[in-house]
Amino acid sequence: MAAPEETRQQVRFRLLDLDLANPLLADAASLDAAIAMAVTKYSQDRPRTVVEDETGNGTPYFTVVGSGAVLASWLDGFSAIQWIDYPAGPVAVDYQPNPLNADKDWTFYQDASKTYLWFKNQTPTASETVRISYTGVHTHTSGLDTVPTGDLDALYDLSAYFACVMLATKMASSSDSTIQADSTNYRDGQLRFKQQADAWLASYADRMALSKDGSPAGASAWSNWDSRSLSTGLPWLTHSPRRR
Repeated sequence: MAAPEETRQQVRFRLLDLDLANPLLADAASLDAAIAMAVTKYSQDRPRTVVEDETGNGTPYFTVVGSGAVLASWLDGFSAIQWIDYPAGPVAVDYQPNPLNADKDWTFYQDASKTYLWFKNQTPTASETVRISYTGVHTHTSGLDTVPTGDLDALYDLSAYFACVMLATKMASSSDSTIQADSTNYRDGQLRFKQQADAWLASYADRMALSKDGSPAGASAWSNWDSRSLSTGLPWLTHSPRRR
C-alpha cells in the first residue's frame, strides 16, 4: 500500500523537490521505497509494541513461526517478547497481573518446521487467556499508521536521507555522451546529495536522541565524592588516591 500523501509531500519539501512537472524522484514508487526503508530503520530504533490476548490450546506450546502462528505481527529475527501475563483477565481496578518469569517459566523451542513459545510449567487451557507483549515493525501507509505523531518529523527526516542516498546513487551512475558541456558534472550532484543525506541523517539522530552514527546515545552521570575522611584526613579506600 502507498505511503501517506503527507509523508510524500514532507519528503519532497525537504529535498526542495517541488517541480511537479519534472520532479527529482520522478515516480511515486521510488519515493515510497525511500519511505519504506526509513520505516524499517525507525522500527529498529523504536520498535512497535504489540499486545495480544491468546486463548490457551491445552498444550504448553504456542506456534510463533510457521503454519498456525498465533502472534499476528511477529517478525522472525526481529520481534522479541517483552512480557507475558498468565492467566490474564479483564483489566479493572482490582486486577492483579501475573507476570511469568522469562528465565523459569517460558522459552522458545524449535523443531524442523516451526518455532514455538514453550511454557515450561503451565498448560494454558481453552478457558484461559495468555496476554503477550512483544515488539514488531511499524506500518506507515495510507491505510494504517502505527508511527506515533511525535516521531513523524524524525521519520520524514530519515525518509529524506534515504531519498538523497537514492539520488546520489542515480547521479553516480549517470552519464550523457550527447551533452558536450563543462557544466554537466554528475559527480558534483552526487556529492551534494551525499552531503544532504548526511545532514538529514544527523537531524533524524538528533530528534531520536541517537548518536550521529544512528546508535543509541550513551548516558553518563557525574558525582563528587571524597576519598578521605573529612574528620581524620585518612583515606576511605584500601588504596590511597592516585596523585599526579
